[in-house]
Order: sequence, then C-alpha cells, then structure tokens
Amino acid sequence: MFEINRKIERWLSSFSVGRKILPAFQSITKWLLFQRWALKNGLSLRFIGKTVELRKGKRKFIFSREQMFFFWDVVANFDEYFDSFESEQQGDMSVLNFFGTREQIIKSFGVPLLIPGMTEGDWTLKGYTQKYVPKEGDVVFDCGAYCGIATYYLSKLVGPTGKVYAFEPDTSNYAVLVKNIERHHLNNVTPINKGLYLRSGTLSFNSTGSANSMVALTDAPHNTIIEVVSLADAYKQFGLQRLDFVKMDIEGAELEVIEGAKEFLKGKNIHFAIASYHLRDGQPTSIILERIFADIGYQVETGFPRQTTTWASAR
Repeated sequence: MFEINRKIERWLSSFSVGRKILPAFQSITKWLLFQRWALKNGLSLRFIGKTVELRKGKRKFIFSREQMFFFWDVVANFDEYFDSFESEQQGDMSVLNFFGTREQIIKSFGVPLLIPGMTEGDWTLKGYTQKYVPKEGDVVFDCGAYCGIATYYLSKLVGPTGKVYAFEPDTSNYAVLVKNIERHHLNNVTPINKGLYLRSGTLSFNSTGSANSMVALTDAPHNTIIEVVSLADAYKQFGLQRLDFVKMDIEGAELEVIEGAKEFLKGKNIHFAIASYHLRDGQPTSIILERIFADIGYQVETGFPRQTTTWASAR
C-alpha cells in the first residue's frame, strides 16, 4: 500500500494540476492509514472539529488533532491509559479527555495534576526506575520535566531531605510545571526554565507547549531561543556535592548532553535513565548512548520496549 501511494505521489508531482491535487491526496491517504490502524486494533476513529476521538466498547479517548503524533501511542496503550488515569463518566461511556490543558488524576498518585494536552501514562515511570529507584535524601535531575509528572513522582521518592531539579525549557510547559509544584507544595523541587545540552549558552528551539517541544537539531524548524546548560555547569551552579539520579527525555538531544559530560562523569557514579527511542540519522539514540557510556566506563543497558530506555551507572 505504501509503495503504491509513493508511486501515485510521484505521478501527481509530475504535472502542474497533479501538484495542486497532491496535498488533498496525502491528507486522504493519512486519514485512511489512521482509520485502518485503529480498526486493526479494535478501535473506531473520528475527527470532530479540532479533536480526535478513539472509541473501544464503552471507553472514549479525546485529544487534539494538533497532537496526532500521539495517535500510535494511544492505540497501542488504549486500555493502559484508562488504567493510569481517572476517567469521567458520561452516560454509559468512560471518557478520558486530553484536549487542552486540564487536570488529570493519575491513579497511582491519587492527586490531580495539570497536564497540557497529551502525555504518556505512568508506565514510563516504571521504565525510568527499573534499574535504580531514587531513595530518601537523593539528589535528582529531571531533564525534560514537561508538566511535572515524573517530577512529582521523584519528589515523593527522595522525600524532604532529598532534592529534585526539574529542567523544562518550553515556557508554556514550564508555567504548568511551576503551578503543579506550587499546588502540591513540592518544597524539595527547584524548577529551571532551561534545557540541557552539550555546553551552556542559547539554542534555537521548537516550542509547541506540549510533550514534543525540542531543541532544533541541525536545520529542524524552530520558533524561539532558549537557554541551555551542560550537566557539569548545572552541577556547579547549584553547588552540588553529589548527583544520584538523572531522568532524561529531551527528544534526541540526549546525545549532545552525554557527549558533553564525558569528562565530568569520570569518577562519578550517577544513575541515568534516558528515554532513548528518539531517532537521529535514522538510528535510535539508544545505540549511540550505549557507545558513549561505554567509552567512559559506565555499565549501560537498554530495554523496556514500551518506551525504550537506556540505563547507565558507574557500578
């Protein structure tokens, strides 16, 4: 099917009227692809205005068409989303509504957090802590904190004698992160409106106000400039004597962060849990991360297929 579509696209691109028709053809093709995949997984799909609705039995999931990149995740984890979040009852339907910024109750937390649109369920937290669970008194970096789901979880793990530094460069996400920190009195959390990178400075950034905001790597689109800091400089700026755990989900820029921290990491035992399913030059970042960590003598392993995660530590 995909090869046929590509042939039709090439044919349409070969003449002027075809080039005018091409966007509509691509739109219909995508719609058919989404419909086919939803049906294959026992779901029905509808586009209503600015929203996407996925249904299965007496369950309905709503999110923004602007966040259609989450479609595959929702289809793959439809039931798990209902296991992770409290749904609303509307007649005989259980509904999860992730359209716009709204409160969502994560069942394992038992408290409402503001979430700006789509996010993953709490299964990602299980992946991050599969090899090392932060403990009372630990110092933790949450890199790519988004709205603070992992931040909240890490805050509770390290307790009042521990510390969480939550880095979030997207200004919209950062504002929600701060509200969640203040609302739940997370006094052991320091939010930082910066990203992590190879070295400290400024970078082009594609700010979406959602979970996929990212540093504009190479010639990627961008719409703002952000401040970034290296791991070594962040450690120094906060006057730290130790750093026990780093959770990182920064849309592919993890390669630059760890590459830039190689000298800093030598002689330190920091436990890393990095979302490493992002693609760089056609390769998942896990492959390159494993090489970088091996170069500095860290033990490294990749697993957790639900959200590919690379774990590393000096022991």
